[in-house]
Amino acid sequence: MFKVALGQQDASLYFFPYGPKGRYFYGDQSMPEHEMQQTFLYLDQFKSDKIPKLSIHESGQVHVHSCRGALAGPINTIPLKKWRGEHIATVTADSLDPLTKYTKEVKTRGTEIDVIVPFDDEFKSGRIAVYCNGESSRFNYQCPIKVEMRRPSTREPIRVGFAPIPQPPSGGTANCGVTVIAGWNPRKGLEEEQDFLYIRAL
Repeated sequence: MFKVALGQQDASLYFFPYGPKGRYFYGDQSMPEHEMQQTFLYLDQFKSDKIPKLSIHESGQVHVHSCRGALAGPINTIPLKKWRGEHIATVTADSLDPLTKYTKEVKTRGTEIDVIVPFDDEFKSGRIAVYCNGESSRFNYQCPIKVEMRRPSTREPIRVGFAPIPQPPSGGTANCGVTVIAGWNPRKGLEEEQDFLYIRAL
């Protein structure tokens, strides 16, 4: 579904969603106040034939950058050391079937590892909700996949949890892909507008 990279110099997170057809769209959106769901056209802003990078920096700055130089954002949210187990990002696959098959040997050691995400056979789609805590190992949702970043710039490790959540397939089969979103402030109430950034990988 995606690759996540950890900052080497500081505790930053970088997301790279994989598109089955190698087409990518990205940009920024706003969630109106008192809304819990948002529908938008992802074609209207930036596009790329190379995988863009959604960055969540230790400082709380979030942006999307492509190799062609076009930038979406930045949005400033909470610095990572101040997150307390809240939901920081989501990666969603419309349908699992069209995703590119991984044929390489699964790597479980070294600087790059592969993580197999379990979904029940009856589910054809799913999302990975990502949580962050800069104080303890607790998350607001059960996260079977966890990573920890210890960097000189943070007193406590930055802990990140990944929660696989099955869901019904969305949309048709023609443009199935993977979407990553991030950038909101979880401490805002529903009465406030929320900004976020996205990458849509087809």
